[in-house]
Formats: sequence, C-alpha cells, structure tokens
Amino acid sequence: MVSICDESGFFIQACFWAEQAHAFDNLPDCPVVAIKNIRVVEYGGKSMNQHEDTYLELRPKHPRALELRKWFDELKDRESVLKPIVSSMEGDFGSRRQDSVRLIAEMNDQVRTFD
Repeated sequence: MVSICDESGFFIQACFWAEQAHAFDNLPDCPVVAIKNIRVVEYGGKSMNQHEDTYLELRPKHPRALELRKWFDELKDRESVLKPIVSSMEGDFGSRRQDSVRLIAEMNDQVRTFD
C-alpha cells in the first residue's frame, strides 16, 4: 500500500500489484507519482486499487509534479497535517471531495499530455 496525498491535506491508500508494486521498492524518498486509470474502491473506507489498465509514472517531468514535490518537502509534521479520505458514508466528506477530485483530475489531464 502506498499513501497518495496533495495540498488538500488528505491522503488515500493505493494498492499496486506485481511490477508496479516493485516500482516502490527501496525508494530513498517519497516520489511524486502520476497515476492514470486507477479504481477508487469503498471497502472499509476509500482506497485506490490498480487494475490491468493502470498507468503509473514515478517522478513525472511536469511543472505540477515540481509544485507537489516542493509542497511535500516543506511539510514539517506530515503525520499531524495529513488526514485520510473517509468514506462518503463517514463524516463530512462533501467539501473535501471537491478539492481532491479537482487535484486528481488535474493530474489526469497532465498525464494525458505524456501519451
């Protein structure tokens, strides 16, 4: 499982399998990742799960990736700042979702430029 986060202050767990799971082995840092076609599942909370069409790129060469890297590097106390994304059945999810969807959609648009 890999935690994915952005400036919204929330994170979500993503599960990768086989080759893509090994891409995260022995990384010296927490890289920015671009992910395309990953499933959002709701089983005991929200998470993301890789499937056969999932595209993963570590450290994409894109201005948005540089912004995210800078933001993450400047976080002082990551554990107290970042909060998990909860299920739509739990808590006040409505306002949080807009920020997260916008940022994930933004990365998807940018990843399309790599195709």
